[in-house]
Amino acid sequence: MTIDTDTDTDDALPICADCNEPIRSPIYYNTHDEPICTHCDDLYTRCDDCGDRHHDDDLTDGLCASCCEAREEEPSGPFVYPYEYRLKPDRALDRKTIYYGLEIEVEVGDYYAGAAESIAALAAGYGILKADGSLVRGFELVTYPRTLTEHRDWWRENGEQWASLCRQYSITGHNNTCGIHCHVSRAPLSQLQIGKILVLANSRENQRVLEIIAQRPSSRWAEVSNKRIADAAKTIGYFSRYEAINLQNKDTIEFRIYKGNVLPARILKCLENTAAMTAYCGPANVSCRNLSIDSYIQSVDKKAYPNLHQFLVDRGVINSNQSTITEDMTQCA
Repeated sequence: MTIDTDTDTDDALPICADCNEPIRSPIYYNTHDEPICTHCDDLYTRCDDCGDRHHDDDLTDGLCASCCEAREEEPSGPFVYPYEYRLKPDRALDRKTIYYGLEIEVEVGDYYAGAAESIAALAAGYGILKADGSLVRGFELVTYPRTLTEHRDWWRENGEQWASLCRQYSITGHNNTCGIHCHVSRAPLSQLQIGKILVLANSRENQRVLEIIAQRPSSRWAEVSNKRIADAAKTIGYFSRYEAINLQNKDTIEFRIYKGNVLPARILKCLENTAAMTAYCGPANVSCRNLSIDSYIQSVDKKAYPNLHQFLVDRGVINSNQSTITEDMTQCA
């Protein structure tokens, strides 16, 4: 919002609620919806948990007072690392290989401590559990960087036991608080490839299909807004981290679009869609001009991405014998 500053005195100018000086520039608003000047607006930052903007003086380690309080009340224990803990790769990574990392957010219905201990033991060597301020009574499984094949192998070997523990402890990912985030290593990706991913994931005309795959519409935690190929070159800090494709991490790009789920097939569906979109946007696969949701869906190979392909068939997005978008697409739960 802007105001007319063509005046001889400061009396007609609005006063900044933070510094009490006349506002001679576009008007911004603070946390309490009071007018502030450009200089004071620069002193506001988004809370790392809730995403709301707060004055820097009101943030503690990147968190607002409400989220700090929520963190203190979070159930935790020896098996759940704090949110601030940053998981490092457990091995040297080949810069030419694409690795994926999963963040699977869940809520726990019964016996939080027992659930955390059991899931942590199952995931040992694959990932760790972390607290997350967006969850009411849960945690997230954060995996080490792994190739798509290695992720599939782990879920093939451990998926049944994972599902059993989820039933035993009433662990669910269907709450509105839960999501699945998929990280992709940046090193092997070109700037053009990342730009095409941004455009494909954020184009409004693609949302009908992408929301079916994600099993939820865009939200404040994964906002969709039109992007250009050139946006991939924007420096870290230019965009919010709460976007459909988060570019705020130095070593990865993050797909944040997926609804939470604990079914192994659905978790792999999300991972395979991330891998399929990344591959489709590769430099030798599709030009910027031909980028479209239709050609993307046609690229989803049944053998390469079996969980994603079957999901698209089950939801009526494609026919069972071919990867062609059907007219009768059904929304999924």
